[in-house]
Amino acid sequence: MNTVKKIISILIIMLMIFAMAGCQTTDDNVPETPEVPEVPEEPTGEKSEMNADVIVVGAGGAGMSAALEAAQSGSSVIVLEKLGIIGGNAIGAASYNAADYDLQKNYELHESERAEIERFIELEPENDLMKEWQLQLKNEFDEYNKNGSTYLFDSPSLHKIQTYVAGDYLGKPELVDTLCENALENLKWLEGLGANWTNQISAIIGATWPRTHTPTLDWGMAGSSFVLPQAKKFEELGGELFLGYKAEELILDGERVIGVRGSTDKGEAFEIKANKGVILASGGFAANVEMRQKYNKHWANLDSSIGTTNMPGATGDGITMAESVGANLVGMEWIQLVVGSRITPSITNSIYVNTEGNRVVKEDGRRDEICNAILSQPGSYVYAIYDSHTVQDLLGGKAYDGKDIESMIDGKEYVKGETVEELAKNLDIPADTLQATIDKFNDAVDNGNDEFGRSVFQYRLDKGPFYAVYQTPNVHHTMGGVEINEKAEVLGTNGNVIDGLYACGEVAGGLHGTNRIGGNAIADIVTFGRIAGKSAAQK
Repeated sequence: MNTVKKIISILIIMLMIFAMAGCQTTDDNVPETPEVPEVPEEPTGEKSEMNADVIVVGAGGAGMSAALEAAQSGSSVIVLEKLGIIGGNAIGAASYNAADYDLQKNYELHESERAEIERFIELEPENDLMKEWQLQLKNEFDEYNKNGSTYLFDSPSLHKIQTYVAGDYLGKPELVDTLCENALENLKWLEGLGANWTNQISAIIGATWPRTHTPTLDWGMAGSSFVLPQAKKFEELGGELFLGYKAEELILDGERVIGVRGSTDKGEAFEIKANKGVILASGGFAANVEMRQKYNKHWANLDSSIGTTNMPGATGDGITMAESVGANLVGMEWIQLVVGSRITPSITNSIYVNTEGNRVVKEDGRRDEICNAILSQPGSYVYAIYDSHTVQDLLGGKAYDGKDIESMIDGKEYVKGETVEELAKNLDIPADTLQATIDKFNDAVDNGNDEFGRSVFQYRLDKGPFYAVYQTPNVHHTMGGVEINEKAEVLGTNGNVIDGLYACGEVAGGLHGTNRIGGNAIADIVTFGRIAGKSAAQK
């Protein structure tokens, strides 16, 4: 590829990241703008043949974590990305779940949260591993109470139980154990590469517990911290990244996967052999309407009238390729919808109200429960109500993509009122009903006795100005995919490992069961991305 095209490709990446951020962070300690990995020269001819120890399909958070781990293990690595940019869905995310005492000790444990911990301890265990988690949690919580502690309790054992229970016990327990046990370590790994975090802990929609970490805007929009630190280090180690390269077929030698075939966005065929293994990190299928309609069993409709939060590259390519070589697919019917806001994905200090000004669901519940409740409302939408405790005190007036929240107010999707009465007027909903709804919620914050059974609280909604954000469900995450084990090795329909094939991130199924906890996806892609990279490199 000539120099001019190379420069254009790099500019596209940088413009996407920083234009979406919308503003420059004011942190005095902001590092220099990180360099985005260059696009290697394109091969010439009708068919290009290349070779590397490890091939990674997909340049999102899972793919770049896998690629960096493999490269740090001394393997030569080629990353293939069908889009003209790196990042995948991760670059638009803003939340990472991990039990983290250093931050959580700054928050108080509500009585409703205490009751939730006790409930999880008393649940009937589904298997020996869950029983082990419960015993560990009981011992930890007994010690916490013995010491007279009042800070926000958390631990990997609680994270494991909540993840497993939220997925209706259909997640593979061994994968759940691996994720939650290593989540904090892998957050620190990102930190060691240059990612930074705010000093706040929150609970995003569907998180069920305040353990969500949010990146600063040092690397651009928040989700850049889940991809660019790995990409920068990968480039420094001599890794190769090919943009506009779509993998279409896995190459077999007998029953072993030895490479991939595909085509570039210029229509040129390529074939790349892998000495050690191929890692699929190509994401789910939320952007593939035909595929989600094929597997959907639980939603009334997932056709093109239902939008998606995903990047256009989330079309299930890796799942299809893996299935063609005998991979077992699990949980494909479990497709998650979500509502969200650019102001913040956190639900800690917000409520959902319908067009009549009434709450409709417990905001800290499961995503499927929340979306079903919203879809049953007039117009199938609600408004998320925030006050200045969140918008000003916690966020400093910045959305998680870096944009000034005040500049987003348009009177339609983003609405503001100096008082509750003014907000209600601007929303064209009854002011007395909205005020009564907020008063009742504030009473629940004080007393923990919420009419919907909510247990996660922080601040009352009582500090103006007040804000409302239009919310409607979109297809967000596909829990099903290629079955893997704890080493990220792909399993065939016969239950055996498919030699030379690995998978990580949303392309893999079996971790989240029927329902993914909000904030677990980034912990998932980094944790199992690293595992996949190590496993392939050690082959």
